[in-house]
Amino acid sequence: MNKTKMTMILFITAIVCSFALLPLAVPDEAFEYVEITVLPGDTVWSISNGFAVAGEDIRAVVERVYKENRLDAGNVIRPGQKIIVPVPKGPAGEKIAFAGRGAVAP
Repeated sequence: MNKTKMTMILFITAIVCSFALLPLAVPDEAFEYVEITVLPGDTVWSISNGFAVAGEDIRAVVERVYKENRLDAGNVIRPGQKIIVPVPKGPAGEKIAFAGRGAVAP
């Protein structure tokens, strides 16, 4: 195979791979993303509890926090660490107030 064909194949492969990864880079439009700093004594559960919308199963919030921050049950969060909390957008994109540290989604 000549050098030009090989270069073209690699170029096309790179473009196809970049499109395949595009959905990972696009935030979910149904959520706002709030960055918080972990305080002493915080757990993923306690942080999630402060950001759960009324009637929402806290396990769903915990799962979103784990997924957004690429954590698993074996990970320990530490004071000073930054955590992203995905929270549902309000009706018509309104900001929602949360119990967690008085935070409001930007």
